[in-house]
Amino acid sequence: MTRPASNQIRDAWLAHASIECALTMVAPWMVPPKFVAEEPLHPLACLSYSLVYFVLGHFLGHLVARVPRLASPSRARVLAVASVLIPFSLRALVAEPSVATVAVAASAVAGSCAAWRWALPVFAPIAAVETFAFVACALTLKRVTDGWLELPFATACFVCILVLGALARRLPLQVRSARALVVANLIVIAAAFALNSVPGPSRPDFPAPSPRSGRPDVILVVLDTVRFDRLMPPNQASPSEAMSIADRLPTLAKLADDSVVFDRAYSTSNFTLASHASLFTGLYPSEHGAHYTREKRFGAPLSDQHQTLAELLAESGYWTIGVGANFGYLNPKLGLAQGFEAYYAERRLAILSPAPKVFLRRTFDDLLTRWLPRWFSESHRMSADEVMSVAVPWVEDAVGADAPFFLFLNFMEAHWPYLVPSDLQPEGGDLSTPEYDALRKRVMSRSQAPGREEEQRLSDMYDAAIRSLDRDLTVLFDLLRRLERYRDAIVIVTSDHGEAFGAKGYVGHASSVYEDQIHVPLLIKFPRSERVGRDSGVVSGVDVFPTILEAAGLSVPPGRLGRSLRGDRVRRPVFAEGRVFQMIADWHPRYRVDRHATVDGPHKLIQAGSFVELYDVERDPREELDLAPTSTTVVARLNTGLAVVTATVGSGGRSELDPELRAKLRALGYVAE
Repeated sequence: MTRPASNQIRDAWLAHASIECALTMVAPWMVPPKFVAEEPLHPLACLSYSLVYFVLGHFLGHLVARVPRLASPSRARVLAVASVLIPFSLRALVAEPSVATVAVAASAVAGSCAAWRWALPVFAPIAAVETFAFVACALTLKRVTDGWLELPFATACFVCILVLGALARRLPLQVRSARALVVANLIVIAAAFALNSVPGPSRPDFPAPSPRSGRPDVILVVLDTVRFDRLMPPNQASPSEAMSIADRLPTLAKLADDSVVFDRAYSTSNFTLASHASLFTGLYPSEHGAHYTREKRFGAPLSDQHQTLAELLAESGYWTIGVGANFGYLNPKLGLAQGFEAYYAERRLAILSPAPKVFLRRTFDDLLTRWLPRWFSESHRMSADEVMSVAVPWVEDAVGADAPFFLFLNFMEAHWPYLVPSDLQPEGGDLSTPEYDALRKRVMSRSQAPGREEEQRLSDMYDAAIRSLDRDLTVLFDLLRRLERYRDAIVIVTSDHGEAFGAKGYVGHASSVYEDQIHVPLLIKFPRSERVGRDSGVVSGVDVFPTILEAAGLSVPPGRLGRSLRGDRVRRPVFAEGRVFQMIADWHPRYRVDRHATVDGPHKLIQAGSFVELYDVERDPREELDLAPTSTTVVARLNTGLAVVTATVGSGGRSELDPELRAKLRALGYVAE
């Protein structure tokens, strides 16, 4: 008996749901890690999209059934395949035209074979399934091999599709109702739930506590993506400007009253991995090697040859605790967890993690992203509340054991996309993720300058996100005061890099070494607030390492360029490095060279290949007047210092980046799809 057209179309979409769920939620767990280029998606998404596809197929089937000419058995079979294959092929062609063209062509040729015509009524969406599998495999291989095997692999898959079509005649496969497809979906969903058993943070086995002996607790807080001028007023700010920031950021303003505020602190890099590695080792990126390279385009892990803060403090009896909201570059696989006895920078998969862009469900993901940005963003980072919920029990354990502790916290509220509570939302409203991505690419490719309204919306949302973060930080400082550990602790609040909103043709970070991307806040509350006030000297992220070790009574390993910030310092230049960033290298030729900055006194030298700029950033903080053509002596002097550091070659990362991390980095905007 011939099944109605409505049933055939419904079953085609059910089959598609089974294949899509298997490829995106089960297969990533089953394939060896070196071949996995995608993070598995949440099983609840599998269940949700199975229902969506079932309803969509049911709806399309009933539409076809209303047209007698289309409802004939022979045409219904073709329509069942076409209803899935056409939208999938269009999506694939738009997302990955170079790969999908071969797959679609292969399916079209195979569909003209007698074997496939025989197979259509038996398993309607077989063409879509083969195309689907081809594109998924080809994209994985493309990312692992940087594309050099793409063409031969495409040719091999072309042949495989034809062979599978011919073999379909001999397969004892028959689908007479939706029951088998429903069972297949349930099996896939059950497998996804079984495999998605990622544990949450657990209480670690800390070592036996050693006597505190007057040693201070160490708290290092990194406010991801926060630039200096949005956190602290300049030293010459008017009373009204200073009051405005104190009103907006009361928690940090209160901390500043107990601290030294460094007005001219510079990150060593313009992206997360390299700058955090510098904070933890006291080394510049060219020394520690954890940065972008042309061979390791997503970032090389920090080598375990370098001693980190956590390792040195743990060896001296500190309990070491780290919680990172940035899952991409703070993942333990990148080496930053070295020495931490308790470290957490992971979480369970979220329900609405966006699928790879070639999959058909990504169309729905893109629509949902516009209306539910928080659901997608939170899938790849922890909120401040979640960071503290992990850290608080561990800190309480340390205090209960009367052990000195080192607490590292990373917060992501100021990183795009900005998840601002409704009571802090600015009047202009937010940009959706697709709008932001389009704006960034348009500006960075030099095709169009950002509009004033777009810049203002981004800037307002950024400021609102920092206000939200300031409010969340009260939990940390209330905890330290409640446990009576605030007064004697050394508390350092800084950032890994800043953020650009369109100035000089840049949006985001990891793209330049201008002030908006490397001039960061640095507040240090020394034990008992032994020093307070403003410090206008030029300092660097590499200075945090020796400052903490000195406060803890430990010696600094040899070979570090950083200097402790507790006492007087001799003036010296500091450096920042901006490596070629894989995702934007194709947008414009200017991104295909490494960038370096040298800051010494009022002057800042920027060098990118043969391109040189010089600014007096004390008088010209927006870097509008290039002094290089008329200040050749200053350029030569700063170039000498820069040459010393850039000639220093670190040992590099331990190994190639684990491909499983790439999905997390893509979600944060660091890796192109």
